[in-house]
Amino acid sequence: MQGLAHLGLPAATDRVPGRSRPARGLLALLTAASVLGAGAAAARAPGAAVDPDLVRVIRFMALMKGGFALAAFAGCFWRLARPAGPWRTPIYVAGPPLIAAGAIGLWSVQGVPIAAAGLHLGLLAVLAAALTDSEFLPDLARLGRGRRLRRRPVGRGRHARRRSGTAERPARFPRTRSTRRVLPRRSAPPRKP
Repeated sequence: MQGLAHLGLPAATDRVPGRSRPARGLLALLTAASVLGAGAAAARAPGAAVDPDLVRVIRFMALMKGGFALAAFAGCFWRLARPAGPWRTPIYVAGPPLIAAGAIGLWSVQGVPIAAAGLHLGLLAVLAAALTDSEFLPDLARLGRGRRLRRRPVGRGRHARRRSGTAERPARFPRTRSTRRVLPRRSAPPRKP
């Protein structure tokens, strides 16, 4: 980030410390308001008669989407414990309430197109923000760095001794694409005629 240093800006300009707590509170408040609002709208009687089999299928889908809303709320609440970027924070705050309101709207079978649009828009926004956020799962990102594969003997049974090699004849391991990058290149000692 040397390009920003000459402007007098810190390297992490998109992070403002202390903004995570209000964002978490706003997420909880908006989710509760959307659940209550969608629940009040769902309490009305449906305007048109709908096939009972279709209602069962839509309600089953709404139940699954409610699980997605709960998972999105938990993930976004957990992520907002640390500061997020300026465009990710509003998505983490507004996405789960949209998903929850859409799931409740689908359950009530009223305004299905609007409920489905809100649900899928919120789900897509949260997924896009989470998948592009390198700090969404920071522990998993660190696991891949600095780890090297270890060489293991080829066999474990009674033939392991024969395959493992000796000082005169080192063991030969198959060279795959993944081991070419990790294992150092070794040459076999010269054989005596």
